[in-house]
Amino acid sequence: MQELDYIPPHNLDAEQTVLANFLSLSMDDSRRMEVFQRLKPNQFYKKIHQEIFKALQALDGRSENIDYITLANELEGNRIYEDMGGKTYLDKLTAVIPRANVLSYVEIIAQKAKARHLISICKDLLEKSYSGEEDTKELVELAEKKVFEIAQFSQEAGYQAAGKFATEAFDMIAEVFEDKDGKSVPGVATGFKDLDKLTLGFKPGDMVILGARPSMGKTAFCLQIAKNVAVDRREATVIYSLEMPGTQLVTRLFSNIARINGMNLLSGKIRTEEANRLTRAVMELQQSPLFINDKSGMTLYEIRNDVRRLARELSQEGKSLSMIVIDYLQLIGSSEKYSSEQVKISDFSRGVKNLAREFKVPVICLSQLSRKVEDRADKRPMLSDLRESGAIEQDADQVLFLHRPEYYSPENAEEKGVAEVILAKNRNGPTGSVKLHFDRNNACFQDLYVEA
Repeated sequence: MQELDYIPPHNLDAEQTVLANFLSLSMDDSRRMEVFQRLKPNQFYKKIHQEIFKALQALDGRSENIDYITLANELEGNRIYEDMGGKTYLDKLTAVIPRANVLSYVEIIAQKAKARHLISICKDLLEKSYSGEEDTKELVELAEKKVFEIAQFSQEAGYQAAGKFATEAFDMIAEVFEDKDGKSVPGVATGFKDLDKLTLGFKPGDMVILGARPSMGKTAFCLQIAKNVAVDRREATVIYSLEMPGTQLVTRLFSNIARINGMNLLSGKIRTEEANRLTRAVMELQQSPLFINDKSGMTLYEIRNDVRRLARELSQEGKSLSMIVIDYLQLIGSSEKYSSEQVKISDFSRGVKNLAREFKVPVICLSQLSRKVEDRADKRPMLSDLRESGAIEQDADQVLFLHRPEYYSPENAEEKGVAEVILAKNRNGPTGSVKLHFDRNNACFQDLYVEA
């Protein structure tokens, strides 16, 4: 591929001005800290300027005075510094007249650095595109990832006054306090009375992990929550089904809403009265703000972009997204080559958490459990049973496990139809467990009411 003979964007006058200003700023000058917060050495174009800025950072880190002598001493022995003339170059730098508006020059350096970074990404993508060695889908994902990194870099977060957060927290409490029926919770209610008392609902920005062994009903449980939120309360919810086709999910919802045996529904053996209930169930789903994407192997970048489109469309209608469900973590796709499964799941876990924080909604993410559960006499799951549990346990705000004793002891009549939801981690509240009733015939979870 022919190289384009362009000089990368830069502004040496701005770089020299910023560096020269340091030799005139006192240690308590707020502008000094501003520069350190907003610039990194590799944002300078000229190598010698990168080395000088590193030396300035080193001196500041040791709380030493910064002047011509201390800077020259710090740079002594640096090969790039010596090649550029050593003290001769520093003399040239100190001859630059300091400027009062040094932060405006900092912004120039930052913008030029971003432009160079973008050019580097485009060049890399061009070379990969011409070579034809990379899959097109993987290239698109890589482009999205790299551009997103630049966008994130340009939106670095700083400290904010506690008053801002105090106002938001008070508004959240007041919203619940003003609800006179006493049924509201601060977050997204699951629709299960005892579970909502324990969790106070799933909070905006929370990553909620639901783990269970196969055949425990974790997909059915998440569908029940989605139905309670989107169909019953008309709160917009989107499900990313990476394993099961959308038609199968909706068939399960039909069985749940219409209370029709799932096998009878699939075989068409339904009575007239059940057909009427099915018709009503279809209408309820059609009118609900429930969305499903059943594309298999979706990457986190594809999911993020899909959520962005949905959130934008909802916003245009004066609505907002309330919850995201991902079924399930280990099936998220990626074009990255990971050194191990643990590294991959750690990356996915952080990505799901970032998704929740970006859109300010709870994300319920299903996850597999290891076979260690089956090896214990007590089959109740625990945090260590999460596959590659370290990162997931760390990132998750809440970890729920679904356990049905009936599956392991079908002869025990007391456990028939009983499902236990174990809240093993709750970042902002107590842990514990609640019991629900599970009807296998229509994949329906309900509150379990036990007579005193």
